[in-house]
Amino acid sequence: MINGGETFLSPDSPLLKRGGGRSPMGCLEVVYVRRFRTLPAYRRTPLIKRRIRNRYAISGRQEFPIYYLISIFSLYDLTEYLEYCIFMVMNYDCLPIIKEFGMNFVVCRGIFLFFGVIMVSACVSVYAETVLNVAENGWENGISVRREVFGVNQLHYGKDSYGFLLPNTKKVQPELVEMLRELGIRSMRYPGGCGGTHTYDWKRSAGLKGWYHGLGLIEFLRVCEEIGAEPVLGISAFRGSPEEAAEFVEFLNAPNDGKHKWAAVRATLGHPEPYGVRYVEYGNESYHGNHAVQPNEMVTPKEYGENYLKFRSAMKAVDPEIELGVVLEKTYWNRGVLETVGENFDFGIVHYYQKVRPTDAAEYAQNFAMMDGLEKQKAEVLKSVPEEKRAKMKFALTEFNANYTQHKHLTAALVNAEAIFFLCQNPEYFAAHYWQFVNEGFGMVRGETGNFVKRPNALMFELTSRHLQDRVMPVTLEGRMVENPQGVSLHTVDGETPPGTVTETEGKDDKNGNNAENVENTENAKRDLTPEDMEKNLLEKPRWKGMDREDRSRMEVLPDGTLKVDFVTDEPYNFYHVSTWLAVPEWNAVVFRLTAEARVEGMENSSGGALELGDGRGFTKTRSVAQTESVLSEKWTPISVDYYPLKDTKSLELKVRRMAGGGKGTMYFRNIQITPVLPTPIVKPVISALASVSDDENRLSILMINRSWEPEAITFYPENCVKGRNLDLRNVTAEMLTGDGPFVDNEGETPEVRIMPISAEIVKGSETKNGKTAIKVTVPPHSLVGVTAEIN
Repeated sequence: MINGGETFLSPDSPLLKRGGGRSPMGCLEVVYVRRFRTLPAYRRTPLIKRRIRNRYAISGRQEFPIYYLISIFSLYDLTEYLEYCIFMVMNYDCLPIIKEFGMNFVVCRGIFLFFGVIMVSACVSVYAETVLNVAENGWENGISVRREVFGVNQLHYGKDSYGFLLPNTKKVQPELVEMLRELGIRSMRYPGGCGGTHTYDWKRSAGLKGWYHGLGLIEFLRVCEEIGAEPVLGISAFRGSPEEAAEFVEFLNAPNDGKHKWAAVRATLGHPEPYGVRYVEYGNESYHGNHAVQPNEMVTPKEYGENYLKFRSAMKAVDPEIELGVVLEKTYWNRGVLETVGENFDFGIVHYYQKVRPTDAAEYAQNFAMMDGLEKQKAEVLKSVPEEKRAKMKFALTEFNANYTQHKHLTAALVNAEAIFFLCQNPEYFAAHYWQFVNEGFGMVRGETGNFVKRPNALMFELTSRHLQDRVMPVTLEGRMVENPQGVSLHTVDGETPPGTVTETEGKDDKNGNNAENVENTENAKRDLTPEDMEKNLLEKPRWKGMDREDRSRMEVLPDGTLKVDFVTDEPYNFYHVSTWLAVPEWNAVVFRLTAEARVEGMENSSGGALELGDGRGFTKTRSVAQTESVLSEKWTPISVDYYPLKDTKSLELKVRRMAGGGKGTMYFRNIQITPVLPTPIVKPVISALASVSDDENRLSILMINRSWEPEAITFYPENCVKGRNLDLRNVTAEMLTGDGPFVDNEGETPEVRIMPISAEIVKGSETKNGKTAIKVTVPPHSLVGVTAEIN
């Protein structure tokens, strides 16, 4: 094996029959592992590549992309010997062969590489293949693309708005304006998130109340005009008044005709013509209060809905075309808000952040859940929307991204590309905004003046916008599926602890000794889950700890074991202060299933009662939890959730939750069980694809995401993408977003993720199996590929 990894040589290899189990080169210990031969190709290939990369790293040599060639061979075990030889040659470890055969070093090296190229060419035709077709009547069933889904958040707070402005000025960095154009940005949201919206004062941001250090309203709107982007503006749900909001609309959209005071003010600031702003959001994530703003405030769904109607009425009195968005989230919040506003709202505002985790090849597919999550979120929101409103419901996804600890690498960009795919196929989303543009925590661009770098997500926007035409068509797919047989547990990569996790020794116990490191795990050796294990309740005797102030809430365990939590004040706050911990054995593949029954009394002004199961080290350390549905019924209601642990999870924490809202009331929980179960396999097509054609039918494009660690040969038949025309394609161009590994980033001096050209071929109908014109391209592992062709 190579540095402790599995061999890719067969037991009959001549190299294994020499030197007592060592290669004749003397540089690798070769041990045949039977299990390796039983693994599917997608498990073997990354092992080979990773061990080869380790070999280069250990030898101190520069990595060479020859391991991509080796991955081709390993797909079908075509030339194990050749794989070994190429690796040896590229590692400069072929001297024993040269000595044995009396060959010149340069000649030997050339021979190996010559035959390697021949074998690579031969192997291309035996790649696993996916066939894509535009569905029948593709043009008629196509969807017009809203370019505003290529949007970003811009922040009005932070010194110089985290580098968006030239230092100590109100001028936007010219280089960043050009980047916005390159990325295809067509919508921008402002003032951005909780930090910008909860205290937002439009008059201050317009420069009418003195200087401040962030991006101003005038400067933001100027950039929107310069790059042709639709502005989406926000106002606070915690300060201001309907009258102030009406003045804001007048400032933005009223004509400067001497009859509108705030239009005249706008003219004095250099913009006599109305801005024509159409979309405004009422608040940002208002369901969780105003965060750290003092004094702290919460708002109930009903209060938010009542305030929304007042603001909307005042704003539409000034400009009937203005549209005010309503904040939506979970069912408890949506139901209360929409029961109050009814059909009297213009569009729904949603946010979505997809968890992404470093994994091995077998578990890589679990990261690609963005489209499923967005579909589930849409369905949940529509449940609470009045039936007569559903057909004409409009959405703005004003924040989306991967999770905080993982957004910088290549896989996060591929996951976010799937968000773009989803949005293009769901026209009810009229705008979407990546969180967020430059620096801060999530910036898709990093750096300072003259030294800006596009992170993978910025490059994803650039490539996707370049290869997306005007009309998206449904695509059918036939090809390989990638399965995650081990569930979605987190695995370290090459022995490193992934970002966002902590080691066992990190952290200190609190004064009550409740930290996870204090919970002893007596079973250190990992083992397989047995049927007997799956019948156990790991929470037989919970030891609940109530750590909240008793003047706000009280905990009691009733004689029958029912847990009771009383809220004794009307104070609204996020409740998570009753918990218990338990140690868990280390199983090879496990999901922890939490089931219980819950009911509440007098909690109609809150999110209701729920349970949350997560890593025993706590959410702030691991960001790893799963929560049941919240209950607002006085009847006993079954609740459940599956928690997929981190690889190094040794203990679990179970919490009682009331996410938001307030009011006196009581939560009850009984029959609480935590049982280990086997994870449900995740099976997905290897390729996710989006086909589009220009309105003039002169250009055709296909965007593809490879959700595996192996190359995939693609044959795309675009026959149904135009109306009543035989396709004659020409001038095909293709490029890919790729890197040297699925979790590499552009944080170092040399960017590891880049856009590169790739070969694509137009195949005439006379040369294809079904007589139809096709485009053929081989999509590299973990990559985004865009192909565009002209139509004669």
